[in-house]
Amino acid sequence: MLHVSELWAGYGATPILQGVTMSVARGEIVGVIGRNGVGKSTLMRCLIGLLQTWRGTIRFMEQDVTALEADARARAGF
Repeated sequence: MLHVSELWAGYGATPILQGVTMSVARGEIVGVIGRNGVGKSTLMRCLIGLLQTWRGTIRFMEQDVTALEADARARAGF
C-alpha cells in the first residue's frame, strides 16, 4: 500500500533523512519511534507532502506521489 524507497530530505543544506526505505502493507499498523532529532517529523512531512524530498520515491497504492504537494495528494484521495 505504501512503499518508500531511498528517501533523502532535509532542511537547507542539512540532511535529515538519508536513504530511508520502508513498506506498509494493507491492514498493517506501523509506529515511528525514536529519540528527539532523528527524523520522525521530517519523515511524516515528506509522506504528507509538506516537505519536498531530495531524492527517492514515495508510492501510495501503486501511484508515485513523490512530486505531489499535500493539497494535490488530498484532492487525488491519497
